[in-house]
Amino acid sequence: MSRTSRAWRWVAASLLAWLVLGEWLAPALIAWLYGAEPSSFAEPLARALARAQARHSLAYYQGSWREDGRWAVLALLGYQALARATRAPGFAARFVPPARPGTLGAMRALVASVLLASTLWEHLPSSALLPRGMIHGEGPVLALLYALPIGFERFVASPFALGLFQSATALLLACAALGYRTRWSVPLAALAYLLLGGILRQYAWFYHTGLIPLYLLAVLSFTPCGDGCSLDRWLRSRRGEPLPDARLATLAYGWPRYLLWAALALPYVAAGLSKLRRGGLDWANGENLKSILLIDTLNPMQFDWAVTLRLLQAPDALFWAIGLATLAGEIGYGLVLFSRRARIVLPLITVGMHLGIWLLQNVLFFDLILLQGLVFDWSAARGWLAARAPQLAARWREAPAVASDLAATASARWPRRLRALCAVLIACWAIRIEEFPLTAMQMYSKPNLTGVVDWYAVVATFESGETRRAPIEAALPALRDARHRRVIRQGFDPDPEKRQLAREFLASFARAYNAKAAPGAGIRSVEAQRWRWDYARTPDDARHGELVERLRIEIAQ
Repeated sequence: MSRTSRAWRWVAASLLAWLVLGEWLAPALIAWLYGAEPSSFAEPLARALARAQARHSLAYYQGSWREDGRWAVLALLGYQALARATRAPGFAARFVPPARPGTLGAMRALVASVLLASTLWEHLPSSALLPRGMIHGEGPVLALLYALPIGFERFVASPFALGLFQSATALLLACAALGYRTRWSVPLAALAYLLLGGILRQYAWFYHTGLIPLYLLAVLSFTPCGDGCSLDRWLRSRRGEPLPDARLATLAYGWPRYLLWAALALPYVAAGLSKLRRGGLDWANGENLKSILLIDTLNPMQFDWAVTLRLLQAPDALFWAIGLATLAGEIGYGLVLFSRRARIVLPLITVGMHLGIWLLQNVLFFDLILLQGLVFDWSAARGWLAARAPQLAARWREAPAVASDLAATASARWPRRLRALCAVLIACWAIRIEEFPLTAMQMYSKPNLTGVVDWYAVVATFESGETRRAPIEAALPALRDARHRRVIRQGFDPDPEKRQLAREFLASFARAYNAKAAPGAGIRSVEAQRWRWDYARTPDDARHGELVERLRIEIAQ
């Protein structure tokens, strides 16, 4: 039986299995569970079943199952098509351009430098001051560490230990960026940043800044990224050891570069498809785009641009255009894997998109802006340089790939690694997993067409009598980028335990601030506020809505 026949039989079997399991058997099982009496099950399952019955109807659960299953089948077919393409004999010759050792080394330096900057910007020790009740959804890595008898709870509660670990992470990332002992420094730096990112996210939510460069560094751990643009190469040359030709472009470095392109491109495609999956074309509706932009503009954020407020009464066509361009840009980003022209145009468009997000939403994905340099086709820049400084450009001109490198294409190692990477990322999207560090890239994917937004504020009253925005990031820098928004929203949850947790957080913030404040400059009270704005009816409201609920605590002096 040919490989093509086996592939199509496998696809047919998968579709048949879904028709039986997904369209008939599973919905019948859901109906039986939904109609069952919760008390007939064990206590944890009984509580979960009771909550599910109170939250949604049977039709909702059956419809969600069928819809998710159909998307999963499409993801399975997409992976099968990709896997068949990578097995084709001419795939590498057509889509995987050779690269030099220095090109892969420069990519390693950029990725590690981005994560190093992110690490130095964080303040991990101050997370020890946060209430333990804020810890949630820590992901499988941290869950394992908490379960092991290694005293991980004491580690995350020690500012000294956390500070030492952050310094060690920065040192490993610096070694990876410089290309020193890359065989060890790159994977160890990826593991260290994975742990650092997990510790910070367990108090906030699964935010995505720093996530894709972590994927890229993990991929680099399995590549010869220390053969060029590294201290390792310099030290080996000093010792007189053999080195790969720095000017020779080969598939031995072209394939690893292609894997990095895939690790960057597929999350963009997943983000766009998640928007279509949850909202369809309604996601690009002008009202939905307004609500997304307004929520981030009005909520406390790291930046305080107000551009969206000035554009609020612009024609809906403008917001429709922004939405459609976002979908096209994210889904179309996958073309960088197949088109040289796309590797020139799409990185520039994506930089513009992220700058627009920064201005309109106060969210700066600085890592993704810089990482566009990994994909951008620099041959045009080299041509410009060659025309103006031929002697300098000659040093960087690539030598052609040689015939001996064709043996590398016969090896199935790199295509297998590409398929494994794609399988993991596509599976995460198909089953909508959100467990750090795995994600379906679903941020901002749920549409809101009501014309109404809820937003939150935290104000502090100082001993001087002044009332202003609470300086939470200054007192607890582990919550930079306004990562306290989740716990503030919990202050208005019907669950009294969540409301109490918000009170504990506000008290922790006030204690941390007052411990550093000068005499007479401390905080006397803190108030969390929930506002509601029907911007569709009152777009000119200078207060941006009405204060509908508040949570206030007094600070004992």
